[in-house]
Amino acid sequence: MILEIVTNPNIALAMLFAFLFVVAICNLSARWMLIKESFNIPDISIGNGQLMGDRQRQEDSFATEIEDYGLLAVVADGIGSFVNGKVASKMAVQTYLREFRNADTSDNTGYFFKRTAQMINSDIKALYGDVPAGTTVVSAIIRQNKLYYAWAGDSTIAVFRKGSLVALNRKDIAANKLEDLFRLGKLTREEVLSEPFQDRLVNYLGNDEFEGISVSEEPIILKKGDMVLLYTNGLETLKKIELEGILSNYKSPAQTAEDFMTAIEYKNVPDKDNATVIILKINREYR
Repeated sequence: MILEIVTNPNIALAMLFAFLFVVAICNLSARWMLIKESFNIPDISIGNGQLMGDRQRQEDSFATEIEDYGLLAVVADGIGSFVNGKVASKMAVQTYLREFRNADTSDNTGYFFKRTAQMINSDIKALYGDVPAGTTVVSAIIRQNKLYYAWAGDSTIAVFRKGSLVALNRKDIAANKLEDLFRLGKLTREEVLSEPFQDRLVNYLGNDEFEGISVSEEPIILKKGDMVLLYTNGLETLKKIELEGILSNYKSPAQTAEDFMTAIEYKNVPDKDNATVIILKINREYR
């Protein structure tokens, strides 16, 4: 039967035309997707890396998503002392992705960040009740050359430009909150310094006293060559000068992320935390 189909010239010609039609449709689809992405967002190279460190489990989660109205990147760090940290961090990332896919955020990016964070916090509390579970989150939306961002906890968003890595957010940790109270005259310097756990988280998703997510007041205007980094505190196994040294090699985001993980792996320090990073490199100049 197969032989008859192949040797029959009419059937063979029809099969050839069908094959060419399918190929043409696939090519059209591929071109359309390429045009769609490059038309609606700047040309961006994306890389990511993740390392478990010395922990028994990986509690970080991360993802990126591209839609007509921009690019979303999210990194979440499950609270390490809680059994359900991984589930909480995954819930945070998946909820941000779902909400970003379902609605154009162009009109009110800040509202999108805040509303989604409240949804995640409520979902974690509804799922676990009194069982401790939580996660940090740092999220970013890039639309053309504008960077919008939000955070809760001690994960970081930073921009690397001209050899310098600059953190954009202020971590939600005890040291910063106590410093604010000192500046308001509510604490003495001695009281601030007496806090034994300066790095203790004071705000995160899943917290009974969740204070809401912090949102950038104005977008950062990105330039060609800028690299935007979202990362958990495990990346800070490397000092700032070490991070800048690796970034200054100006490799692809994927290779840079791999170099970060290799450097952490070979650094001789105890008790390495989970480390996750997303790197977004801007390849296009907007005027």
